Amino acid sequence: TMQHGSTPRAGRAVTTPAAQVAVQQTQQSVQTQSVQTQQVGAATLSTTTTSTTTTTTLVAKATARGVAVAPAPPVRDSAGLMWQLEEEALSQSGMLTAQELFLAQLKSEGVLPPVPDWATTRSALTYEFVKTPEGSMVSCTQAGALASAPPPSFKGIPLSSQEHVILEDLLFVLVGIEGTFIKAVTRPNPPSQRPSLTFAVDDSLDLSFRAVLHRVLPCALYYINLRQYCAVGSRYEAGLVSHALAAAIQTLLREYCILIAQLEEQYRAGALTLQKLLFYLHDATHTLCLLNGVADEALSSSARGGALLNLIAGISLKQAADERTADLFCFLMKRATIPYFNMLAQWIYKGEIQDPYHEFLVEEHDDIFKENRTVDALDQYWELRYTVRKEMLPAFLAPLADKIMTTGKQLNAMRECGEAIPEDVAEELSYVAPKEQHQQQQQQGGSYAEKIERAYTFASKALLDLLLHKHHLMQCLKSLKCYFLLSQGDFMMQFLDISYLELSKNFKDISLTKLNSLLEVALRSSAEGTKRTDT
Repeated sequence: TMQHGSTPRAGRAVTTPAAQVAVQQTQQSVQTQSVQTQQVGAATLSTTTTSTTTTTTLVAKATARGVAVAPAPPVRDSAGLMWQLEEEALSQSGMLTAQELFLAQLKSEGVLPPVPDWATTRSALTYEFVKTPEGSMVSCTQAGALASAPPPSFKGIPLSSQEHVILEDLLFVLVGIEGTFIKAVTRPNPPSQRPSLTFAVDDSLDLSFRAVLHRVLPCALYYINLRQYCAVGSRYEAGLVSHALAAAIQTLLREYCILIAQLEEQYRAGALTLQKLLFYLHDATHTLCLLNGVADEALSSSARGGALLNLIAGISLKQAADERTADLFCFLMKRATIPYFNMLAQWIYKGEIQDPYHEFLVEEHDDIFKENRTVDALDQYWELRYTVRKEMLPAFLAPLADKIMTTGKQLNAMRECGEAIPEDVAEELSYVAPKEQHQQQQQQGGSYAEKIERAYTFASKALLDLLLHKHHLMQCLKSLKCYFLLSQGDFMMQFLDISYLELSKNFKDISLTKLNSLLEVALRSSAEGTKRTDT
């Protein structure tokens, strides 16, 4: 996706400084993301002690349902303190929404696992950074405040040498490192928006070189913004779908860093010019621009789970005009839907919900039990126990929403009856783009829609067999028909005739034992009469 057909090959080792820094940034960012993602797999998030685990789990359930709960004492360890400082700094810069601040408060109370302190103290592992004139490594969003000196002038540098100098600076800037002649400058925005980042170059640079710079530097801005999104989207509270999307973007950024390393290799060999750099970065700039649009929409809307999938699909419909762009959004959707389809498979094949961040379309209400329902409310138990989150329903699953809900409810009913759910019926679910659905249907297994249909058929048949054979549904219905719907109504007339004297007595003088005996006699005589009639 990133590399053009004429780009240099990536078979040789990278030994140049900027290339090494770019590769180290990518490796360290991937390590940070993998460490955080490995701790997310369990549905129940544990803390350091047993008592803390019990308390925080109850607080999480109550808070998710809007129940007022007295906050637990805040965590005072170093990780919790660094997290709190980081959230305060980001909230002041306008990068956090109200929902993110609320989730950050849960994390400070111990409901969510604390981020390791090295992930916040060593910000170069997850955030973009540049080199200031003083030599310290800081975030690009802080560079404008620290870099008080204007960019150096190109006066005195021959025109033939200006291209060589500016190329070296560009290779550093393209991977988030401030150059000597290209300076990062931040411009304040309203509190609800992030500060905008621009680059300053001295006016003494040749006009033709400056024209090329204005076309290349947006690529560096996109890269920095995407690095920021990967850092924010990989946090625990962002949700599993956001984690998967950030990992997909990180994969593309890794390819971008390899491309920059290849370009630097050409630069060291003296075969790179500004025009060649612009040509090689053309496809990468377009790709990063599309990814930056997705990241900005995701950050501004704070979309999670199914809502984030709808956001990606909506942007794809608007911008996927050519085949390459469509393939890019198809790649993002396939990666981002992996955790969502895992939750879907748990529901339609096991009747269970594993949704630690409330991203799935089916919401389970743990506070509703059959034991605490009245007789009239038992009829609504299955409607109240599981409900649909319409905001978390992806558009491509909307036609199947009713079948998905019914399938999981049927399997869950079997589980509550003590029946084991066979595991051999489970199939792997994966996203299929609309243009690939016909090809997928011809392959073995079919598309995700066909697999959901098969799961619905299996669950319906399994529950019906359980009711008919093990719980004798037809016999129960026949009894209801005979005695409650009065299909054998003659027994009632015989019972009233033979118990007339007993029923005429005072209420306190009636013998229930005698009435039971008379009822049994009436039932037997009615049954014998029915048999004679049938024969």
